[in-house]
Amino acid sequence: MWPNYAESQPEPARVCSRNIFPVGRILRAYTAVLFLSACAKPADYGEGYDAGGVMYVTKPIRPAQILQMARLYASRIEKKETI
Repeated sequence: MWPNYAESQPEPARVCSRNIFPVGRILRAYTAVLFLSACAKPADYGEGYDAGGVMYVTKPIRPAQILQMARLYASRIEKKETI
């Protein structure tokens, strides 16, 4: 019988918070951070924004939506608006 690796793996939302969000905290000092994630629990959104993300997008990813959000963010940066 094949080993069941799924039983030993952490919950997906916890993988996100341990691996992705610390990188966002580092990058936010240098650039805007956009999180693309399969983790869609309310707490995941909060962690993403707390980690410095300006956008947190979950699956299904819609390229047009991301492009529009990026344009909106860029226009606010140009106008020096507070987000």
